Amino acid sequence: MAASEILLQPDGTFAVWSERQSAIIIFDCTAEEIFNAELDAYSDRLRDMISKKCAGLKDGSIETSLTFDEAVARHIMIHGKFEEGNGKDEKQNSS
Repeated sequence: MAASEILLQPDGTFAVWSERQSAIIIFDCTAEEIFNAELDAYSDRLRDMISKKCAGLKDGSIETSLTFDEAVARHIMIHGKFEEGNGKDEKQNSS
């Protein structure tokens, strides 16, 4: 909530004032509701950012400091064996 402020309402609930919009954007809510609203907004921004970066990598408009093959070689030098797919499987299993 970089450009917003949480306000305490007279009835004990909360409101959020947006400097960007010069308006109350959320009102009559709990701290948890503010958290969820911010989390949803952050999730949307993060999804958009990752989608743009992945599209840029695919179309060549974004370059990285090393290739996948270079990363694999470094991984093997530091950690030993590398098996493709393990990272995805580990994340799914840890959820």
